[in-house]
Amino acid sequence: MRMPNPLLAVAAVAACVALAVSPAIAQAPAATAQVVFVVDGSGSMWGGLGGDGVAKIAGVRRVLEANLPQLASNPVGLVTFGPGCRSSELAAPPATGTAETVLTALARFNPRGKGPVVAGLEAAAQTFTAGTGGHIVLFHDGVDNCGQNACAAADALRKSHPGVAVHTVSLGLEKAELQGMSCVAKSTGGRSFAIADQAALDMAMASLANLVAPMGAGPMAAPASPPQSPAAAPAAPKGPPRLVATATLAAGKPPVSSPLVWRVLDPANGSVLAEAVAPSLAAPLRPGKARIEVLAGKHGVTREVDVAETGDTLAEITLDAGLVRIETGARKLANEAEEPLIRLDRLADIAAAGAAEASSPTSAGGAVPAPRGKVSTPLWIARGTAAEAILPPGSYRAVAEFGLAQARANIDVTAGSEASVQLALEAGRLELTTTGKAAGAASYTITVDDPSLPGGQRVIARSAHPAASFILSTGSYAVTATIDRSETRRVVAVRQGEVTREAFGDDVGQLTLAATQNGKPTDRLSIVVTPLATPGDAGIAAISGRPLALPAGRHRVTLRQHAGGPSLSREVVITAGQEQRLALDLASAELSVNARAGNGHGGACALRSDDGTTVWRSVELDGRALLSPGRYALSCTSGSGSREKSVTLTAGARVAVDAFAP
Repeated sequence: MRMPNPLLAVAAVAACVALAVSPAIAQAPAATAQVVFVVDGSGSMWGGLGGDGVAKIAGVRRVLEANLPQLASNPVGLVTFGPGCRSSELAAPPATGTAETVLTALARFNPRGKGPVVAGLEAAAQTFTAGTGGHIVLFHDGVDNCGQNACAAADALRKSHPGVAVHTVSLGLEKAELQGMSCVAKSTGGRSFAIADQAALDMAMASLANLVAPMGAGPMAAPASPPQSPAAAPAAPKGPPRLVATATLAAGKPPVSSPLVWRVLDPANGSVLAEAVAPSLAAPLRPGKARIEVLAGKHGVTREVDVAETGDTLAEITLDAGLVRIETGARKLANEAEEPLIRLDRLADIAAAGAAEASSPTSAGGAVPAPRGKVSTPLWIARGTAAEAILPPGSYRAVAEFGLAQARANIDVTAGSEASVQLALEAGRLELTTTGKAAGAASYTITVDDPSLPGGQRVIARSAHPAASFILSTGSYAVTATIDRSETRRVVAVRQGEVTREAFGDDVGQLTLAATQNGKPTDRLSIVVTPLATPGDAGIAAISGRPLALPAGRHRVTLRQHAGGPSLSREVVITAGQEQRLALDLASAELSVNARAGNGHGGACALRSDDGTTVWRSVELDGRALLSPGRYALSCTSGSGSREKSVTLTAGARVAVDAFAP
């Protein structure tokens, strides 16, 4: 949640006034023009607006209830958007006399997830028939975070509905975001309002109401006094019996504006008479006793009432609770599939779970702990960049987690209290990809310094996803990308609220080997590629015909069928971003030696190359060797004497020699 400077709040109000009287703005259509309100459904709408701590969505409800009576002659509708990137809803079709319908729908609306601004604008535009004019009023607290272009959408709306003006009421946006959204109002002839607090929101909405349905000459209408609960209907002294129930945090406090779960039961048999999820309840009931159950999270209150024979029976339920608004500041990092997790735990439960774990006995031998006696279960849990919770009095710990980033704070809640808590997730997003000729599967390892561990590094995350994404606390990290066992290590910095993108493989080339033996394909050869820049490196195993990603530089490629057998080596220079092909043929021959002497016993044989190097020895009766082509001298010795023979091997040949034959 942003906490604006008071001077900025004053400036924002002044900006509202200036926009409202600017002669450059297009003139409004007739007083009976259609008006569609579009409300942001992103989770951050539960965040506070300005220093008073009022949730943005609650502020929108308040100003609409205060100003909708002025638009009684206008067809008024409501569109909401979110939580998904493709989701928008026409919550109240445009019609006259729909103020209560709009307010009831808005009271039940629970912002969460993403904020697809463009989807909301497109849904609102579809409610206007061709050739008609009117107004779209967009309440939002961010730019479209689903990858859509709001400027292009506004331009398309202007062309399809040239008489429709879009007015943007921007709640707590930063300067860059305001600039990015300014095109929407400018393109359609609407007005834009930069809202820093509730006072500025009141003035902006009053200005728009006076634009759409002028109240006559004279000063602009002042904002109405703070309204009651948006869904609460005024008491009717006559008419069919009806139960009208509102809830307050404590006696003397205003009605709660957050959605609650309401159930009305028959005390005699427990049957459900009415249900609703809204800040307040208005339900037709037969006269007699009824039990009201209202639930906020895990906190519930029950009360019995007598429903009157006629008219409204009013019931004000005191929750004896406090309201906590939590803001993570992670709106820029969230997406449709990934949002912060916010949870609340009782401090007493945490302490009890810790004591139970400390006192847990060990198993026989004292090595393995026995099962824990008690585990702390969260009292409340939700996903979103901001959230609002009603809690019974007590001490709590609020925790926000997003990826590997975490923030926490302790909160004391009393009956009737309202608190805004900033769980500032000082985090950024790290996105890792491969580029260039990095054709092989990549894996990533992220480490941080930890002097207490061998090697001084601690692994905090791993991924083999081709486009890996991590939410990390701000700081520096060592990232190792392994591509076909070729490793590249870099140190990257993760900054608050930013997306850091790092591409690996730009220093990698590609080598495709075609290995044959005696001119024929074979799967019996081992292929090892060794970087010459790192002596002692064991090398990388390769497969014939399969591209291999290698760091740029000089490498040695070695073919071998088995240890001690014939081999072939070639050096190759790998260039970053380039693909190379190398064909290698390993020439070999097979030698079979019968080492049986005349007395029936075997002899010991040795084979030497032309330079006198011994390349093979055997004491077997039938010895076999796979050798490189060439001239060799075979020497065999037994108890009856020694023999030497000259042997010539050619590629692909199979030569049999009787060592002791004449």
